[in-house]
Amino acid sequence: MKNRGVAIAAVALAAAAALALAGCSADTPSDDDGQTGKSVTVEVGTLPVNETALLMVGEDQGFFSKHGITLHYNYAQGGAAVVPAVVSAQYQLGYSNSVSVFQAIERGLPLSLLNVSAASNGDPAKGTNDLVVRGDDSIKTVKDLEGRKVAVNTLGNLSDALARNAIDAGGGDSSKVTFVELGFGDMAPALKSGEIDAFLAGEPFGTIAKSQGDQTLVNTHDALAPGEQFIFGVWFVNANEANKNPELFGNLQEAIAASNAYASEHLDEVRSKIPDVTPMDAGVLAAINMNGYAAPLTPEGLRPLAKAAVKYGLLHAEPDYAKDIWTKP
Repeated sequence: MKNRGVAIAAVALAAAAALALAGCSADTPSDDDGQTGKSVTVEVGTLPVNETALLMVGEDQGFFSKHGITLHYNYAQGGAAVVPAVVSAQYQLGYSNSVSVFQAIERGLPLSLLNVSAASNGDPAKGTNDLVVRGDDSIKTVKDLEGRKVAVNTLGNLSDALARNAIDAGGGDSSKVTFVELGFGDMAPALKSGEIDAFLAGEPFGTIAKSQGDQTLVNTHDALAPGEQFIFGVWFVNANEANKNPELFGNLQEAIAASNAYASEHLDEVRSKIPDVTPMDAGVLAAINMNGYAAPLTPEGLRPLAKAAVKYGLLHAEPDYAKDIWTKP
């Protein structure tokens, strides 16, 4: 991984969690930052995923430096681990899936959605969260998964909701399926050994599995919103900090929007940055399916996944979308 001032943040996350529990707030940039030519470093809590590369492309295009913003990346293993550091204001920007952020908001944490990090691409043939089975398997439809084991990376979250919805929407009964939690890297070996019968494959793991003879059973994005784009990845912020420093966070929101728009038209440039985020075989890099990035942050875009999360008990109620999306005062 190239040196872009990235810190691997296990210790920082622990400190952030302690600050959050103590009700403290870390120092944040002043109100003048990002609007008077003064440079400010924004701490980003993120994952080693394609969407981080998208921000790097935006940096290269000058969308952040235009506002005097430099991004410093702090990697975690999952979006839920980023939440306490954003709550404590140690990180000004966080990456996660929308279900995790809405779950945190339901718990009373002062978070708001700032912008889209990933949306479905609307192409049934290019899924980025497919249910994958063995290529020579007897499983031909989602109904065949009844009585079988399906792996997701996190129970009670995004992958869980997508997999259950795909099974039910395809005529199966997800209540008759056993879901188990496995890390993405452990899924393909477990499928090959027969420990599991299918797994929800985020990229690049879906492309890797299919290159080894496994096959897509169903594109879970298309099963949730056929032919449409919906939002599942978001950049989020501490709402209290954003309201105290609206110029900085407004500029950050604008720069991310510009990065999203540019990336959607220049996916090859996003691909070229992915090795800066996570090592990847060149063949896999060329073949992976990419998410959609041009979707605006709207209630309509957030609703399909949120409704599925409510259906499967991951959220108590549908979010108040307008309230949960940060807008500059």
